[in-house]
Amino acid sequence: MKIRSSQAITLVEALVTVLLSSAILAAVYTVYITGIRTWEHYADDLQYKQNLRRAVTAMSSELREAKSVFITSEDDNIRLDFFRPETGMIRYSWQQEGKAAGRIVRTHNRRDRILAMNIKGFDFTQISDREVLMVLRSGPEGKLEVREKVALRRRTEPFRQKEGGLP
Repeated sequence: MKIRSSQAITLVEALVTVLLSSAILAAVYTVYITGIRTWEHYADDLQYKQNLRRAVTAMSSELREAKSVFITSEDDNIRLDFFRPETGMIRYSWQQEGKAAGRIVRTHNRRDRILAMNIKGFDFTQISDREVLMVLRSGPEGKLEVREKVALRRRTEPFRQKEGGLP
């Protein structure tokens, strides 16, 4: 008597295989999508942080060499004017509204250069005659914040609040 061996698969076996494969592919797809979303979130955060650091580094290095520093704060507009012996008059400005909203603009010799964009908040606080605390906020709803304490050189004149344009 001959025993027959079955070489074909049954419908139930095929359905179980398709079901398991679908579950595995769904899990892999979910992990992939989660990874992409996480990457995009942290890439945006990193870009905001780099933008803030670059602006703070540029401004603090120039402020350390500044003379005759003037801070002007009007409504949603902040302006910092100072003189550097090597380069002349320099102005940093920030507006919350308007054409240059959310940008820190450096003006020197009537030429503007954007130092940072997407800035939600910008503030200078005078700590002493020779120190200022610079605070920049960026990111969604201004949640990212960078603070930099800048010590000025001894020959710098004390900070003064100023009304109007350049001296």
